[in-house]
Amino acid sequence: MRENDAIREQLHQSRIDASAGNVKIKESMVEVERLKCVAADAEKRYLEQVKATELKQVLLDQVKVTDAMVKELQDKLEALHKEKKQVEAGYMAVKTSEQRLNMVVGQLQGELEKRLNELTAAKKALESLTEEAEVLRK
Repeated sequence: MRENDAIREQLHQSRIDASAGNVKIKESMVEVERLKCVAADAEKRYLEQVKATELKQVLLDQVKVTDAMVKELQDKLEALHKEKKQVEAGYMAVKTSEQRLNMVVGQLQGELEKRLNELTAAKKALESLTEEAEVLRK
C-alpha cells in the first residue's frame, strides 16, 4: 500500500510537474509570439527607415539637380544682363549718332537754304541784268 501511495504521490507529482511544464510551454509560446510581434515591428520600422533613407536620397538628388538648374538659370540671367547693358550702350551710341546726324542735317539744310537764297538772288540779278541788256540793245 505504501508502494501504491508512493506511486500515486509520484504520479501526482508528475502531473503537477507536467502541468507546470505545460504552463511553462504556454508561457514560452506566448513569449515566442510576443517576440515575433517585436521582430515584425522592428522589421517594419527598419523597412520604413530604409524607405525614408531612400526618399531622403531621392530628395537630395532632386535638390542637387534643382541647384544645378538654378545656377544655370542664374548664369543665363547674368549673361542676359550683360547683353542688355551692351544693347543699351549700343542704343545710346545710335541715339547719339542720330542726334549728331540730325544736327549736321540741320546745318546742311541751313547752308542749302542760304545758298538757294543766294542763287535765287543771283538769278534775279541776272534776269534784271538781262532785261537791262535787252533794253540797252534796243
